[in-house]
This record gives sequence, structure tokens and C-alpha cells, in this order.
Amino acid sequence: MMLEITIDKHRIRRNVLASGAVFLAALALALFPDGFDRPLTEFINSFANRSALFDKLVAASSVHFTYTGVLLMALIWYCWFDTKDLETRARILVGTLASFGAGVVSRYRNMRYRLIPVLFMIRR
Repeated sequence: MMLEITIDKHRIRRNVLASGAVFLAALALALFPDGFDRPLTEFINSFANRSALFDKLVAASSVHFTYTGVLLMALIWYCWFDTKDLETRARILVGTLASFGAGVVSRYRNMRYRLIPVLFMIRR
């Protein structure tokens, strides 16, 4: 039994262009962090001390680490149960496991080499 592999050039080109756009956006954010972080922080801070509920939600999300992953898990569950296509579910599973693996490697490198504090000291 031979497995046939079909190559969709349009799909490959679309994925390469999307990956390139994400890479360029990440590069721009890395080179000019104040262009995105500062306006976003100022926008979020504009809601501070206006609503007691908002203040409590933000405080709870920073104290209880469970809340930080709830939105991401809800999105993954929605994508999973939205389709019954096995290929799509396999991609969701592989993407989730790959991101988990990248997080583990990142945490290990951060603990092993302590690069983050050094980089912040160099920038200032």
C-alpha cells in the first residue's frame, strides 16, 4: 500500500507568506518595543481606578496563575470541538504539544543560562 502525498502549491505559498509576516511583525516588535507596548499599556491603564470590578479582575489575574491560562484553554477547546475533521484536530494537538515543548525549552534555558536579566541590563 503506497501513501500518496499531494502538494498544494497555493497552500504552501500562503503558509510561507503568513509565517514570513508573523516573523517580520515579531522582528519589528523586538527592535521597536515601545511602538506597541507603550500604547497598549497606556490604553489598559486608562481603565484603572474607574471600575472596581475591572480592578479586582486584573488583580486576581495577576495573583492567581490559573486565570491566565483560562482564555487560551477555552480557545483551544473551542477549536477542538468546533470540527470533527481528524486532520484539523491532529494539527491542533501537534500545535499545542509543540508550544508546550517550546515553553519547557524556554524555561530550561532561562533557568540554565540566566539570559533575561543580562539582556535587560544591556538595554538600559
